[in-house]
Amino acid sequence: MSIYIKRLSISLIIVIACIMTFNYIVDPLAFYRLPTWYKAQYTTNARYQLPGLIRNVPYDTLIIGTSMSRNFVESDMNAIWDVTSFNASIPSGTAREMKLAFELGARSHPELKNVLWELNFYSLARPPEDVEDEQGEFPYYLWDDALWNDVRYLFSLYPLKRAREIFFANIRHDHRFRDIEKLFKFPGSQPLTVDKVKELINIPSSVAKSNYQFEIMLRNFRTNVLPVVREHPNVQFYFFYPPYGVFWHVRAHKQNPDYLEGITLLKSAIFEELAPYENAHLYDLQDQVEITHDISKYIDVAHYVPAINQWILEYIHDEPPLSSLAEAAAKAQALKEQVLTYRLD
Repeated sequence: MSIYIKRLSISLIIVIACIMTFNYIVDPLAFYRLPTWYKAQYTTNARYQLPGLIRNVPYDTLIIGTSMSRNFVESDMNAIWDVTSFNASIPSGTAREMKLAFELGARSHPELKNVLWELNFYSLARPPEDVEDEQGEFPYYLWDDALWNDVRYLFSLYPLKRAREIFFANIRHDHRFRDIEKLFKFPGSQPLTVDKVKELINIPSSVAKSNYQFEIMLRNFRTNVLPVVREHPNVQFYFFYPPYGVFWHVRAHKQNPDYLEGITLLKSAIFEELAPYENAHLYDLQDQVEITHDISKYIDVAHYVPAINQWILEYIHDEPPLSSLAEAAAKAQALKEQVLTYRLD
């Protein structure tokens, strides 16, 4: 019996070693290196794919945000800002996930110079430690530098499944999902219409009903954003509030009594929190009527057409950031008044 157990144990060790060695060599998530001996076939599962790309793609400028930032095209930013950029935006990204993305980028790229960081109220309106794990476990082991937990990647069925998909994609000469710049982008579909907005604005939304209380959002900002600015004085941070359509704010206000007052107070508080740091630059794009009141510039209640992402890059590059608490408060108040007086024609 003891000989049988010994042989079984040795066999299991060999099998485990073979699986881990295979996953390390093939490295289907590009966790250790970008592929060179086979054609890449990346996955659009951002929480699993992004860590390897953040580690291994060359850049000096990092883009962090939610799906509102996914359509920032790196080649556009490179041309406008004269940088080498990578877009690490995460769909429905939380503030904690954005912090993890930045920290991984800063550790793997000591030459990091700039960060374009989307400040999204939905990301802040939750406990500071929250990650998005409703669709599956969040893979913390891919987002840290601890070697011991790499076993979660190396001895796992998921990279084996990805390796199989990559193999058959190479056999079929399937060129999809090979271009890193295009990997997480989504195209602009048919623009919204007034009738569609009237329909969508009254549909209950879990996002609109999030916990937009001032104290909760400020605590999250102080936990996940402010320390990063303080601890990296040589990195320039460009924070911006994305230009949601005014009708998005109207929907959130109708469905959540805390929303409008919470974000109005928060904008002034965030300005005051960032004001002492010379490497922090804050932009509020949410009162830009020529954008936010033009329904044709949006593909749904939240997301704008890709051209707006380029406009944001140009605006932040060319225009000065908020320079005073009075200016920050005035822009927040302007949005509040627009929301309260908005009418769909």
